[in-house]
Amino acid sequence: MKQSNYFYSSLIVVSFFIVVISTFFIHDGSLLDYYGGDVFSVITLYSLIRIITGYSKQHVLVFVVWLLWSLEFLQIFHGTVLNSTLITKLFGSVFDIRDLIAYLCGGILVWIIERIYTSFFVPKS
Repeated sequence: MKQSNYFYSSLIVVSFFIVVISTFFIHDGSLLDYYGGDVFSVITLYSLIRIITGYSKQHVLVFVVWLLWSLEFLQIFHGTVLNSTLITKLFGSVFDIRDLIAYLCGGILVWIIERIYTSFFVPKS
């Protein structure tokens, strides 16, 4: 296993833990309650796809943000795609422009994490 896979595996564990905690246990009206799960779901999906595929960082990041934005726009129609309790709990059931901003912030956070990781922990050839 490559060194970067350990990094992405760690990101998955930490971000998924934060998503679960913020989704199911935090109900205090804080920013983590409303938007923490959205931000960290970007990190979770990004890290998972980076481990599974060999696509570039930029392509994976754009795909993840696009996917989550698409799910958010599907909430406008309340279609049968989102007619599941688990999907509704994880992704919500009402379209909110602030969720789109949260996904974008998650993408920016991923970009910053990647820059820091590449600068400090990837050996220079």
